[in-house]
Amino acid sequence: MKFEKIRAVFFDAGNTLIFPDYAFIKNVLADHGVQVSVAQLKDAEFEAKLEVLKHPSTKPWKLFFGTWFRALGVAEQDLSEIFAKLWKHHLEKNLWSHVNEEARPVLSALRARGYHLGVISNSDGRLETLLQQVKLADYFEIIIDSEKVGFRKPQVEIFKLALKKFKVSGHETLYVGDIYETDIVGAQNAGLTGILYDPLKKFENLKCLRIQKLSELLNFLSEKNR
Repeated sequence: MKFEKIRAVFFDAGNTLIFPDYAFIKNVLADHGVQVSVAQLKDAEFEAKLEVLKHPSTKPWKLFFGTWFRALGVAEQDLSEIFAKLWKHHLEKNLWSHVNEEARPVLSALRARGYHLGVISNSDGRLETLLQQVKLADYFEIIIDSEKVGFRKPQVEIFKLALKKFKVSGHETLYVGDIYETDIVGAQNAGLTGILYDPLKKFENLKCLRIQKLSELLNFLSEKNR
């Protein structure tokens, strides 16, 4: 399948372009007697994200990490200390600091093919700074941080704001993200085509466009005339 009319591609940030520092988290848990693999961390993290989606009014940080770490066997009395360590690290360096190994080559290829690139992410106001720190910011013409614009995915307003800034229509735009309810449904409701990034094969039952690797995007998008 080729998308001949696509002019712009937007990406989610967390768990699509960048991931948590699993090595740091693994070490923090080990300090509290919980030995886990990175694969176990990723599986439990996925389930925790789904739990947060069920409770949008709850403070997401504690719900997310509490659900994540309880599933891995962390004792209840250790959660507060672990939260404090992670929050301190997050404020100093940002916990989401591991770049998807395919991000840079794929973004470079898409830019070379003439596509406009942007990011739309539910973040905490520091998204652009983080992307600068991990040397991804320069790939994007637009970086939209939910905290700064006052809308969050899956609200259609955040996607429509991105379309307005790029001066493109929904049918000319792809959105790539890792959570079906937040990213794909939100994008589709705003008129964009959503592509689900599903490296863990968690959404195989859903009828939507799916990729397991970012590089698969290049199969959908042809060279463009500049």
